[in-house]
Amino acid sequence: HTGDTNTAIRFPANDTISIETAGVTRATVTGNNIDFPDAGTLRFGASNDLQIYHGTGGASNIIHSNTSQPLIISASGAGAIRFDTNSNERLRIDSDGSISLPIDNQKLKFGAGNDLNIYSTGTNGWVYTPQSTADLYLGTNAGEVYIQTGTGGNDTAIKVISGGAVELYNNGTKQCQTINGGLNFQDSKKAEFGNSGDLKIYHSGSWNYIQSYNNKNLAIQVKDTENAVIAIPDGAV
Repeated sequence: HTGDTNTAIRFPANDTISIETAGVTRATVTGNNIDFPDAGTLRFGASNDLQIYHGTGGASNIIHSNTSQPLIISASGAGAIRFDTNSNERLRIDSDGSISLPIDNQKLKFGAGNDLNIYSTGTNGWVYTPQSTADLYLGTNAGEVYIQTGTGGNDTAIKVISGGAVELYNNGTKQCQTINGGLNFQDSKKAEFGNSGDLKIYHSGSWNYIQSYNNKNLAIQVKDTENAVIAIPDGAV
């Protein structure tokens, strides 16, 4: 280059082209490859809006949007976007927008201390906070919170009403709910006590029942150690 002795395009080897400025090789073309040294930057746009480079000393690989406009990574048609580390797929965005983490026990982690983890073991799904003093909150802005199970996750197990009751369900049917000051059981829904349901208390819709099952005595006490009434199965009161 006339008048600039330290800027050159060279042919240092067969099928190789190098580009130099200030006496330093800035890029080398070999076959299908274009090589840049550390901190060498590919810049696109009138204002260098898109930059691709490898950090000084091999610190990092960077695709940088040097503008207020978004950086878009896209795949056309039915193509997916895949992210790998250590030669293994870690995350995939499918063409329908679904995001998958394909490896069991691979976690989505949130917070500076990884305070919230969401993951699948391959058998069970977990929403987990690993910090011993951290709480886990589920909430809505005046909406209701549902915990559901069953085939397809369509059976309500617990329903939390904003500013109101907490409802408990069995096989999709409400059994009881909290009320201001206590717990309410629906008609003919029983409060059961004991490993075998030996004591049952319920309201049939017309009558109130206290029932003793499995050949157990029923005692009504006026204090801890004083029986006022004892009802014996098939026997005296």
